[in-house]
Amino acid sequence: MLVAINKETDKLGAFINANKSAFDDLKAPKGLWDQIEPELDPKPKGYRKWIIGVVGIIIVVTGAYVMGQQSISKDTPDDEIQQILKDLDDALEYTNLPDFKET
Repeated sequence: MLVAINKETDKLGAFINANKSAFDDLKAPKGLWDQIEPELDPKPKGYRKWIIGVVGIIIVVTGAYVMGQQSISKDTPDDEIQQILKDLDDALEYTNLPDFKET
């Protein structure tokens, strides 16, 4: 299919080159731009860049916050918590020993 497009493009290019002189003598009428210009969007487009920038920053900050919250919850794995609880249970067993009660 790409070959077919290239052949058509070559035919179009050859047509343009062969008939270029027929297009060169055409001039736009005076005042055409004055008729087109009022129909153009009069609003400056600078604010759109600001809005896109602010939205981008909000997305990045929100993503970083969510990733940070997920990493905080993963910082203390269940194995560490289980070990801490086991150590506490072992420490509580010492309170039942007679020597510990005397002290």
